[in-house]
Amino acid sequence: MSTAENRSKLIQGLSLLFVLWLCLWLILLGLLPRNYYTTSFFLLGILPVVGWFAIQPRRITWFLAILFGVNRLGD
Repeated sequence: MSTAENRSKLIQGLSLLFVLWLCLWLILLGLLPRNYYTTSFFLLGILPVVGWFAIQPRRITWFLAILFGVNRLGD
């Protein structure tokens, strides 16, 4: 395998890990009582989001385009 293929597989694996971590955190957010909602708990929930965007910064552009409703299909 080439280096680009290895890097792509690594990025896909890390992306999956971050998404699974975020899903687990959201489930815990719904199930745990309020006294578990501490600053560190919320930081643990935000880390996968930051990591997901840090792996491929292009996603920030995609996210902002979706958020602001930018449609570039007509270009």
